[in-house]
Amino acid sequence: MSSGPPLLLTRPVDASPEALHEYRAAGGYEALARVRSGSADAIRALDDANLRGRGGAGFPVGRKWALARAADGARKVVVANGGEHEPGSKKDRLLLAKYPHRVLEGVAICAQATGATEAYLYLIEDMTDAIGSAKAAVAEATDAGLLGALAVRVALAPTTYVAGEETAALEVHYEGGGTAGADTAAPYDWEDELEMALLALEAKNSLRASGLVV
Repeated sequence: MSSGPPLLLTRPVDASPEALHEYRAAGGYEALARVRSGSADAIRALDDANLRGRGGAGFPVGRKWALARAADGARKVVVANGGEHEPGSKKDRLLLAKYPHRVLEGVAICAQATGATEAYLYLIEDMTDAIGSAKAAVAEATDAGLLGALAVRVALAPTTYVAGEETAALEVHYEGGGTAGADTAAPYDWEDELEMALLALEAKNSLRASGLVV
């Protein structure tokens, strides 16, 4: 397995949060500008890169964004779920604590690509470092005019284990606080469930062809 330069965690572990001027000096927010100008297609780029979700299911991000773009509804909202409470897991809070503008630019690109006009950075109320960095980044980017008409807010959830589950995150958003309780209903409609079933079948057939499963 070849190793290349890091793409996300490019700063020392003990470094302070990446400030706006540091991020822009490294090319930050240029991708957002290209997407807004029409010179770059975010969803096509995601498909070409085969980027997948980091939550465990590995669902293709480009496909998820395409479904959101095609969905009916006059109001669309992007929720960046950083509310992880798996024991020992700090992958999401680390990104928001140390690299908040990278997350924020990704959220803004997602909003542009899907037609959303609002966005939330969803965190658990005991994630002090991530909350501070996220709020500071939103303020910096807003003052610099980088977010345009996109309204971005930091939403906090209670310190319960289930609060990081996606339907719990949506409850906090849509009910203005809520108890962060998970919903028993599947988060995807039947079309999306069919897509996920087909992906699972493709993966199983690939494993069978490789001799890894019978």
